[in-house]
Amino acid sequence: MRWRPVFPLGLPHATTSSDIYDGYHIPKGCIVVLNIWGMAYNCPDPDRFDPSRHLTSDGHLIPQAKQNNDLFFGFGRRVCPGRFFADNALWVAAAMILSALRFEKAKDAFGNDIPVKPEFTCGLISHPLPFECSITSRI
Repeated sequence: MRWRPVFPLGLPHATTSSDIYDGYHIPKGCIVVLNIWGMAYNCPDPDRFDPSRHLTSDGHLIPQAKQNNDLFFGFGRRVCPGRFFADNALWVAAAMILSALRFEKAKDAFGNDIPVKPEFTCGLISHPLPFECSITSRI
């Protein structure tokens, strides 16, 4: 969810009262669009897979390492009521899929790996473009 949020700009919200945030006046009834993608990409080189960014110098897990998925399910009064179920269902689905299937790079006619270049659609909803891979049963 952090790497490529499905809704990079979230859903628009309207303020119910005037507010001041970080020195900016936000009037009542103002439409606010939240940059979910920007909030999720708040680490150095976010596209690079680097588990060490979540470890201290002596190899222990840093306290902030657990991803807070709340931002991907909305904010305020309109936050998704099924967010806890959805978050756990995604975890279980990923664990089941990874335990039952092996994912590898596809091979060309000469047996060489075909590189995977992660490409995604742009727009209000983002999803991966088609790519070649090999999925086999672990059983």
